[in-house]
Amino acid sequence: MKHLVAAALTAALAMPGAAHAGTLVFAANSGTTDLGVFAAGTYNISATGLVSLSGAVGAGGFDIRPDGVPNTTVTAPGYGYFNPSGTDQADGIYGVGGPGIKIGALMGSFAPVAPQGDNAAWLPGYFFIGYSANVVHAGGHIYAQVNDTFYSNDQGAFDVTVRQVVTGGVPEPGTWAMMLLGFFGVGSALRRGVGQRRPA
Repeated sequence: MKHLVAAALTAALAMPGAAHAGTLVFAANSGTTDLGVFAAGTYNISATGLVSLSGAVGAGGFDIRPDGVPNTTVTAPGYGYFNPSGTDQADGIYGVGGPGIKIGALMGSFAPVAPQGDNAAWLPGYFFIGYSANVVHAGGHIYAQVNDTFYSNDQGAFDVTVRQVVTGGVPEPGTWAMMLLGFFGVGSALRRGVGQRRPA
C-alpha cells in the first residue's frame, strides 16, 4: 500500500507542463507564425524537421536544420560557405534575424512581423530557438519564423512545440489539475486500504 501511495504522489508531482500542439513554421513565409497565446512564465520552444533554402527538401542540396546547420554538405552553386556549420549571412546580407542567427535557423519573437519580402533589412527583437530554447515570457503571443534573406524559393517547415517549464515550484494550471487527480487517487487508495483491514 505504501508503494502505491508513493508512486501516485511521484506521478502527480512529476507531471510536466502541458504542451501546445505542434505548429508548422514554413520557410517560404518571411513573416512570423503565431504559436499561440501564453500566460506569463518560462517556456521551452522546440523544433524538428528540415527546411530547404533552394527548392524541395531533399532535392536541392540546401537542407537546413532548426539550428541553422546544413543537414548535409551544401551543393547549391555559390553557397559552399554554408559548410560545415552554417552562416548568419548569405551573399553578404544578414537574414531578417540579424547578426548571430544563422540563415535557415528557427527564431522567435514576442511581436508579429508581417512578411518583409526578399533581401529585407534585418530587424531587432528576434531570439534564437534552434532545436530547443527556454524563454521567459511576460504573457501574450509567441511567434516563430525561419531566418533567411531570400524566401521566394524556400520550402519545407519546422514542427514547433511550446511547453511551459515549471520554475520556482509553481506549476501551471494543467499541472495543478494532474496533481489533484493524483492526490484524489492516493485518497481513494487509502480509503480502500482502510476498508479492507480486518480486526486482529
